[in-house]
Amino acid sequence: MLKRKFTLHLDAMVVIALLFIASVAFNLIQLHQVRSLTQENLDLQMQALVDKFNLESQKAALDKLGQKPSPANNGAAANSH
Repeated sequence: MLKRKFTLHLDAMVVIALLFIASVAFNLIQLHQVRSLTQENLDLQMQALVDKFNLESQKAALDKLGQKPSPANNGAAANSH
């Protein structure tokens, strides 16, 4: 029966090690990018919510100003009679 001998060359081990290191480094870079983009997304969502509340507040303030009669208009109306 033939015995097979398994040999692993040094250059093959170096290539495998480099590929493994490159793979781990690439995964770490992607993890950093995902965390960064997730934080940016949350910040933008919070800013959009704050902007929405500010807009609603400004609209409410304008509606209140629009409903109250101004003193200049009351004086002009009183003088015309």
